[in-house]
Amino acid sequence: TYPYVFLPVRAALMGMDPAQLDAARTLGRGSWSTFFQVVVPQIWPAMRTGGLLVALYTISDFGAVSLLRCQTLTWILYEKFGTWDRAGAAVLAMLILVLTLLILGLEYIGRGSEHLASRGHARRVSLSAGGWMRLGHWKSPALLACGLVAGVGLALPVLTVGWWAVRGVGSAGAVAIPLSQALWVPALGSVGVSAATALLAVALALPIAVLVTRSRSRSVPAQLMARWAYAGYALPGIVVALAMIYFGRHVGWLYQSLALMLFAYILHFLPQALGPVQAPLLQLNPSLLDAARTLGHGWTSVFRRVLLPLTAPGLWAGGLLVFLTCMKELPITLMLSPPGFDTLATEIWSLTTEAYFARAALPALLLLILSAAPIMMLVAWERPGRLFSGNADKV
Repeated sequence: TYPYVFLPVRAALMGMDPAQLDAARTLGRGSWSTFFQVVVPQIWPAMRTGGLLVALYTISDFGAVSLLRCQTLTWILYEKFGTWDRAGAAVLAMLILVLTLLILGLEYIGRGSEHLASRGHARRVSLSAGGWMRLGHWKSPALLACGLVAGVGLALPVLTVGWWAVRGVGSAGAVAIPLSQALWVPALGSVGVSAATALLAVALALPIAVLVTRSRSRSVPAQLMARWAYAGYALPGIVVALAMIYFGRHVGWLYQSLALMLFAYILHFLPQALGPVQAPLLQLNPSLLDAARTLGHGWTSVFRRVLLPLTAPGLWAGGLLVFLTCMKELPITLMLSPPGFDTLATEIWSLTTEAYFARAALPALLLLILSAAPIMMLVAWERPGRLFSGNADKV
């Protein structure tokens, strides 16, 4: 769940105006005072939405807890459905929903005034010009902390899965299925459905985020719409899947169709796109939109030349979060996938449940590679003035 906080905060930091840091330092503020009084308030919306996603994901997670045999509400709920104990499953589902509403209520109470930044005049920090504070004796602890995050979160899982993969390739019976048949079909299924869900989720999240964050639209109905959108993410995937099965059976052509599975994905993962998209909008100064309107631009032009470029970091972060989560989604895929449709997550699940860990290592490695590729491409493509500048400066 670490990327759920890292990507939105990173997008917020990239859109922050470094001139505000310079102004704070010239007014006599120290490094720590500048950080807590200037930087933290501007990235707080992204931190809060990222933490909300982590909390909701932890409540609704099924794959990891089931493999580790942890007795959580979602795992017990799965067992109740397996034994056709519908009454017990309904009680557990309502308990999870109550916890979800409690978390959403606490997050809503913690909101404050959030139009703090002026993203339209943001400039890139030049490292050669000394734009960032020198760490000094804090350099080694900072590098060690970043190294621990990368080592525990990436190096350790990759090395472990790689060891199982080498062990599986060296075993005659571990790779009985040809790799071309066992991997490329579920890989295409994972990438295709994840990319489609990410695009649709971002397209739906943008108008909702605009409605919620704009000062003239911060009404109770708009806030309730955002709260209910987040509530769909906290429901366990198995509950969403069963609801879609009931719905699909009453609409015959939707039952066991790819469209129904995509609809369930969007319903479940929309908040992952809504949070990162909402964070840069909360930092956007409303006077920028009014200035564009006074210069004769219509709403379509303002959206295309001002709003869309300035929210690009959030759009990319939200799309990446949805893509990464869909790549490993399990219960919805197991219950709603059309006949013959496989993903890498379902392939890994079926092999690990039968204790074929060596055979499961190869699709697990491929899943890691495919999940990491979009982030690596985004980081490599981001250059000053290319992705986030757009045409806003012209307006």
